[in-house]
Amino acid sequence: MRTQRTARAVLAILLTLTTLASAIPAQAGESHPATNLPEPIAFQRANPADKVRAALTGKGYKVLKVGTNNDGNLAGVYMDMASSQLDEAARRQVVEGWYALSQAYTDPAIETYLSGLVYQERYLLCFFVARADLSAWIGGQMSDQTFAGKYIFKVMDLKTEQWVTDKDFIHKSFGVPAGKTVGPLPKPAAGGTNLVLEDDFSDPHSGWGSHEDDTASAGYVDGEYFCRETAENYIYHAQYPDLELDDFTYQVECRQVEGDPENEYGLVFRCSGEDYYKFGVTGDGYYDLLLRKDGQWTKMVDWAKSTAVERGDQVNVLKVACTGETISLYVNDEHVQTVRDDSLSKGRIGLFVGGWENMPTEARFDNVKVWSGSGGPQPTPQAGPAPTPQPTKPPPALNQTLCCGTSAGGTKIWSVRYPAGWQVVYIPDNPRDFQGVLISDPQGTIRIGLIPSTFTPPGAALDANNVDDFLDAYRAQRERENLGFKELLRQPVAGVPEGRVWAGTWGSGSSQMWATYLTILYPVQPWSPGLPRGYLIMLGVEATGPEWGRAVATYEAMLKTVQTRTVKSGSDAWTGVEAGGTAVKPMMIRWCPECCGWVSVTADRENWACPVCGTPTELWETGCNR
Repeated sequence: MRTQRTARAVLAILLTLTTLASAIPAQAGESHPATNLPEPIAFQRANPADKVRAALTGKGYKVLKVGTNNDGNLAGVYMDMASSQLDEAARRQVVEGWYALSQAYTDPAIETYLSGLVYQERYLLCFFVARADLSAWIGGQMSDQTFAGKYIFKVMDLKTEQWVTDKDFIHKSFGVPAGKTVGPLPKPAAGGTNLVLEDDFSDPHSGWGSHEDDTASAGYVDGEYFCRETAENYIYHAQYPDLELDDFTYQVECRQVEGDPENEYGLVFRCSGEDYYKFGVTGDGYYDLLLRKDGQWTKMVDWAKSTAVERGDQVNVLKVACTGETISLYVNDEHVQTVRDDSLSKGRIGLFVGGWENMPTEARFDNVKVWSGSGGPQPTPQAGPAPTPQPTKPPPALNQTLCCGTSAGGTKIWSVRYPAGWQVVYIPDNPRDFQGVLISDPQGTIRIGLIPSTFTPPGAALDANNVDDFLDAYRAQRERENLGFKELLRQPVAGVPEGRVWAGTWGSGSSQMWATYLTILYPVQPWSPGLPRGYLIMLGVEATGPEWGRAVATYEAMLKTVQTRTVKSGSDAWTGVEAGGTAVKPMMIRWCPECCGWVSVTADRENWACPVCGTPTELWETGCNR
């Protein structure tokens, strides 16, 4: 438990915050949060403050102070840091602080939100964000990567009442330079905090009623509720009559038991007379959101395909969170869309089924939960077992040589040794002219990716001139290829602005796959239409958890065998396209579950240099928190 001295120390530094916040840098042409606080934050008990306190306390956070500055243009909250380091839990706490402020302090004069965490009773971690940027990010109009460059992170020493400017200390403690962000943050789990309805349909008199006519029927069956529609181009919905809400979270387990997989089922909400919103999914993996008002349908979210939607007759947990005009949609605890619409502000909830052809269609519903107010339940983490940090068995012998790969522009050739019997996929698919390879073990549990230097495919989705646009497209490609794929990490590489350490996972149990790549993308300069927009370095490992250590060991051993040679002068090569000189930069990415997470390091820490070209080790490493 924190001491009262901590709370007093927070109060003591408020005046200092107001005078020092103006030192926070802002780059020309970028939107940044307003952090110039000419007056101290006066934490007065007011209704918005009570709302923030209730929302965050309901999530288990210890709130120290909440309120606005005297000018009324900044709202802030200070909490005890819920974690011992700036990990995923702490990052989520920051966002939840912002979100609670945004839902309570809605006065147009508020320009900036400040979410602060007290760390080790000594430091105050201050996260400033512009209200407009937070709204755009939560509403889906701003990508996670763009938003990562918008907010500002500063550290205050409560003992000296000064901003911490020691970059080495900040980098060692939090992994980022002073005045910079801490990278992408998790979106808030919007929703309510007070459970007002819970129904597993075991009681046929719980209030939903029953219905039957020539085209539709509904009622209780075998501990579930069913809705059935027989007419084409119609939907039937059943409403719960005893609950009318404005801000709420509504969650139901749903499944289709009969009908064409293109027919839909799901939730209706804010029902008032014949007006309502309809959030539905289909058995072939799509979701949508429609508004019905005054007899007319309006598409709020047109049909969108998502890997979050379970196919066929599998159960889908649908959730909608409404706060004011903000409507957030979730499928199986994954946020899929947020929209803003003020057409309907309150109403009842319900269930529906509908279709267009191959009728009838029927859906079953179970375990309804409704929370009132803003705040809300957290999505259930879906991560499987972390990769083991040590090899489970020794790496195989590297007794086969692959050659001769080329670099983008053709000025370098390279080779590498790999285990005999492993499958090689060439990039492009031509063993006589390739710039990268994917090398897999016979069981399909390990894959080594080596793309030392290649062009992005001209005109394709992966054709980009910056690394974040490329990784956005690459993530979308992996989501299409691997059901349930999740991006885990996208972290800058110190000293390499064009580089990212990237990681993702898919699957479950012992067969869950993990992937991580060092990705560097340089823009092609000069560029003209028809040419690729960038040249790419992408080196990394994919493996199941039990095989992760062996995969990393194999990858390290392979990188030490890489050889490069320069093509003789006079050969056909494009000037200026070589990515940083040598075509191959020996790199690996290592899993560190006992420490700070993903860390990128060189092939060998022992001052290794290539025996062929003499290229020394380049230690591009993100700092460890321990």
